[in-house]
Amino acid sequence: MKYTGLGFNGHAIRDLVEYKQKNPQSTDIEQALRAYSLELPIKHHHHNASFILGIFRANFTPLNLRVNNHFPPAEENCTEGLFREIYSHLTQEQQDLIQWGLYVPQRAKAAYRMKFSTFDTTRTDYAVTWIEPTVGINKTRVKHPAFVPIEFFKRVRANAQAVGRDEPFINHESLWRAITKFAKEEYKVRLVSNYTRKFFEDKAEDSKIAPSVAAFMMGDKTKLAQTGHLPQFYNNKLKFLERMIQEYKESGLENLLNLNNSQEQLTETERLKAEITELKKRLEELTSK
Repeated sequence: MKYTGLGFNGHAIRDLVEYKQKNPQSTDIEQALRAYSLELPIKHHHHNASFILGIFRANFTPLNLRVNNHFPPAEENCTEGLFREIYSHLTQEQQDLIQWGLYVPQRAKAAYRMKFSTFDTTRTDYAVTWIEPTVGINKTRVKHPAFVPIEFFKRVRANAQAVGRDEPFINHESLWRAITKFAKEEYKVRLVSNYTRKFFEDKAEDSKIAPSVAAFMMGDKTKLAQTGHLPQFYNNKLKFLERMIQEYKESGLENLLNLNNSQEQLTETERLKAEITELKKRLEELTSK
């Protein structure tokens, strides 16, 4: 509002959208948003600028502007070995939060704030839901399913309902802040909520699941376009969802995502890589003193 000259009223955003619709060749709003995105702190303003771009897209009035919102990590990225080590020292609620994020490989709001009532719990193996492409929550704009092992789902639901919550982890932001702080202080690595999505992607590559199925489960529109059509669309023997669940099981991906399998799921190479990384980190700390 400061850069556009408009006052803080109840219809300022609508006014801007309507102005752009009537003046599609004008770059006034783009210039104002660009200036705003360059304010300090850069990360904060770039994030907000991306959100504003999303508002215009949602109103079918996209702005001709791109804002980089992918910054390199401030600290060393967390390796899988360290991730599992950190996980082993967390509280049960924090562990459940991370495990849920692996089974629902979506951005934090979409993964942790869905209603329990949206899940189909009639199956004996999974609680199944469809994640809607909601503006401001799921920006992938791809409706896609999530499969949570039924016993794990029931436990998370029972814990949440015991304290009057109808969402898995309404307190996910505070829980992740505590996890990130612990990882940074104790292990000198960067561990944030989007790690679970990246972990899912890595494990999908290690499993036998079709790339198109993994991309669809992540709601990744770009990867889905790159991998081509989903094979399930052309399989008439089973219903689409049943075929997808079968693929999920038979590929071994579910087992790879289950952190309770702990180190048994790590290959010898992965363990060695984790140990080498840890030794390098300790050596750097010693040489810097």
